[in-house]
Amino acid sequence: GEFEYPDVTKWTDEELGIPPDDAEDPVRLFVPEHQKNL
Repeated sequence: GEFEYPDVTKWTDEELGIPPDDAEDPVRLFVPEHQKNL
């Protein structure tokens, strides 16, 4: 089903726990591990 992702634009990289170079693709952080390789 569809669901809303958190508004990552309101978060800093530090809050997300990611380095700044990952900022261009924040959605992948919310993809379940078993779906990342599909």
